[in-house]
Amino acid sequence: MKDFIKLGFALLAVTFIAGFVLHTAYEKTKPMIEEIQRSQEAAARKEVLPEAAEFNPVKMQEDKKDSLLIDNTVENRYWVGLDKEGEETGFVIKIYAYGYDPMPIIAMAGLKKDGTLIGLKIIAQKETPGLGARIQETVEEAGAPVVWFTRQFQGLKAGAIEVIKGDVPEGVNGISAITAATITSKAVTDAVNKGYLAIARESLKGEGE
Repeated sequence: MKDFIKLGFALLAVTFIAGFVLHTAYEKTKPMIEEIQRSQEAAARKEVLPEAAEFNPVKMQEDKKDSLLIDNTVENRYWVGLDKEGEETGFVIKIYAYGYDPMPIIAMAGLKKDGTLIGLKIIAQKETPGLGARIQETVEEAGAPVVWFTRQFQGLKAGAIEVIKGDVPEGVNGISAITAATITSKAVTDAVNKGYLAIARESLKGEGE
């Protein structure tokens, strides 16, 4: 009995020490991880809105934290892109899509005011390899890698983008779903649509809707 108690205390001590070490390591690396994430997001904003020389953040609900999600899809802030002359080139939203994995797919979308997609960049995802994870799959075009799935969104009007199984008919505002990964394809598309509509609603409120 005494040996059993001693073993229990030993396991408790090991667990406590391991937890302390992990917590300490996390606290020390947290600022570095956050800085890397900020750099990745800044690069993604530039990629989806390349004509912008700077990005001004706009908080839609001043009494809420930046992490609040509207329609469970888009943060309650966005970035207005300005060119070198200070003229608006469009805006960028950070969206969250929910496919197969519990972790959301996180992406940046660059749009014009009328909702036309300029660019879409996936910055985090843990979808099934060979299926949903193909949203980041690249193909070679003119000697350069291109993410074929997100490229489909360029020039489409957000808010009413459709997901088509097979080839997209001419004149249809839609993208072709990844084979055997329609759920992931639809999740990203829905996030783009809902994200834009949420921003549009907030913009109208600001103009005295």
